[in-house]
Order: sequence, then C-alpha cells, then structure tokens
Amino acid sequence: MAVITLKHDLGNIVYLKTDKEQLKRMIVQISIIQNGLMYELGCSGNSSFHYDFEFSNEKDILESVV
Repeated sequence: MAVITLKHDLGNIVYLKTDKEQLKRMIVQISIIQNGLMYELGCSGNSSFHYDFEFSNEKDILESVV
C-alpha cells in the first residue's frame, strides 16, 4: 500500500501564483492522478484544477501590484 503525503488540506485558503488579483481560493477537492496530485481550487462559484507548485499559502503582494 502506498502512502500519500499532502502538502495542503481540504478547506485551506491558497493563492494562485500567476493571479494578478491574488484572490483567495479554497481547496475543495484533491485528486490522485497518474502524475501525482491535482488540487481543485474554488473561487466565487468557479473552480479550476492545479498542481501544488502553481499556488501558495501566502498572498504575493508584488504580483498584485504589477
């Protein structure tokens, strides 16, 4: 049996690194796929899937200024 260690948990608030507005997004689903894990991030009724390297627990203030 394989053990999967999560870097993030369901319900955590995260920020997409490439989002100019740095909107809060909540992790609403975690999927196990062939290449690893995908996290579904929800924001204002919309959601999208991302790898863990695409988002952060911290807001990037510099990204929102640019």
